Amino acid sequence: MIKSVSGKWLIIALLACLGMSCAKEENEQPVPSDPLIGLWQLRVIYTQEQGAVEVTDRPCYRDSRFDVKEKSLSLKLSSPTDQGECNIQTLSFGWLNDNGTYYLVNEDGEREPLNVVLNDNNETLQLNLTSNGQPFSLIFRK
Repeated sequence: MIKSVSGKWLIIALLACLGMSCAKEENEQPVPSDPLIGLWQLRVIYTQEQGAVEVTDRPCYRDSRFDVKEKSLSLKLSSPTDQGECNIQTLSFGWLNDNGTYYLVNEDGEREPLNVVLNDNNETLQLNLTSNGQPFSLIFRK
């Protein structure tokens, strides 16, 4: 009788340990510490001349991504050429959040403001850029 009781307690102890190890594994998975972290897909291009243009159904544009990891980010912009092919440009940088202000960080550690705005409960990202003196915005969604 003592052996069967000990066996039951051993099984209960093993099940409890397995339960704790599974819970521990779930808790150990990294949780993004910043709302900027994630894979963002281009949804809209906004210019003063044309206003907001939805690009999710447009060839090439719909392949554009803003991929933000814990310490690095990459911006992949895809746009159509006159020949119907996709012109792809990719930029990669380090980044940091200093008291709510986002910065690009180059290899020398120099900072440059990253002109992003998070909206819609951090589900929409607006990246404000300038090209040839003309401001425009790329609007991404997670």
